[in-house]
Amino acid sequence: MNRRLTILAVVVLTLLVPAAAGCTGSAQEPGPAVRVLETEKTLPEDFYERAENGMLVFGALDGESFDALREEYRLSGAAAEVDWDRQGVLFLGVFESGSCPLHFVSARLSEEEDGLIVRLAVEDDSVPCTDDATPRTFVLGVDRAVVSGLRTVSLEDYHGSSPTVPVFLLDR
Repeated sequence: MNRRLTILAVVVLTLLVPAAAGCTGSAQEPGPAVRVLETEKTLPEDFYERAENGMLVFGALDGESFDALREEYRLSGAAAEVDWDRQGVLFLGVFESGSCPLHFVSARLSEEEDGLIVRLAVEDDSVPCTDDATPRTFVLGVDRAVVSGLRTVSLEDYHGSSPTVPVFLLDR
C-alpha cells in the first residue's frame, strides 16, 4: 500500500511541479504582427557602402516612399498591396549563403519598444551551406505605429552574432 502511495505521489508531483512553475512566470507578450510581403535575391547598389554589420534597414509609411525603396532595393517582382492606414513597411537587406537561403521566422519588440528583434533561419540547419555571401531583401509588413516608432532592428543569431542597426525612415 505504501508503495502505491509513493508511486502516486511521484506521478502527481511530476505532473504538478512543471505546471506550477509555468504559472509563476509572467506571460510573454506576443510580438507585433509581421508578415513577409516580398523577398528577392537583391540589394541596393550601394549596399556595401551603407550597410552596418551586413544589414541595411529602411522603413516606409506611404506608397511613394514604398515605391522609391522598391526601386532602391532593385525589386523586380509584383509590388505587394499595403493598407497604409494600418501598416508600414520595412526593407531589410542582408547576406545569406547561396545554398541555404534565409526565411523569416519571427519578430518581437525590444523592451524599450523602439527596436524590432527579427529572427531569420535556414530551412534545414543540418545541411552544410556554402561560405559565400549572396544578397537577400525581405520586405516586411508591420503595424504602422510600430514602424513609425522604430529606431533599430536587431537580428537574432545572424551568422553567429546579434547585430543591431538603425532604421532609416523614408518620408516623402
